[in-house]
Amino acid sequence: MQLTEPKIEKSLKERKRQNDTEVKRFGKLIIIVTVVLSGLVIGSRFFGSKMQADKVTRKSPEVKIYEMGQGVKVGHLTFAAWNAQWYEKSSNNEYLNIKPDSCYLLVEITLKNDSNRRKIKPLFILIGEKGFRYELSKKWHTGVGNLNDFEELSPGVSKDGYIVFDVRKNLQYTLRVSASHRPNYYALVEIEPE
Repeated sequence: MQLTEPKIEKSLKERKRQNDTEVKRFGKLIIIVTVVLSGLVIGSRFFGSKMQADKVTRKSPEVKIYEMGQGVKVGHLTFAAWNAQWYEKSSNNEYLNIKPDSCYLLVEITLKNDSNRRKIKPLFILIGEKGFRYELSKKWHTGVGNLNDFEELSPGVSKDGYIVFDVRKNLQYTLRVSASHRPNYYALVEIEPE
């Protein structure tokens, strides 16, 4: 009888150890499932709200397109485009003439800084009918009234001159005018060359 008791004792200890191991595994499994489900709930709330916010269509304010000859105020900058003309060359002097890649579009403008404290540097971008953007031409010769290299406009000062772009002829263009310190505030002027 003594021989059978240790076997029973061993089998009881072994069963208890197996039960403890199973309980521990089951406990770990419950903890893992709880953590995963908590993460999913929190994540779905966070990402769900982001997705809902993305689905809401926000109406962008309509941008008015001004005509040439109208005064346009952009922040402290008042701007007007008076005239636009096409040119095939930059000068009648053969030594000063620089041929354009396409055609020069010269736009006569007036600028005024309405601020009483800040200097303003105007930014000009020409936008084509297909959405392409063009910067001021660096090829046009500098001369009296050329505002392509214009730096800053002092407070209370008004300036007349012209800006030049090198673009394809016979397309519709819109001029985007803004100040360098606030490029997101701008006005659009439809350019109608003669």
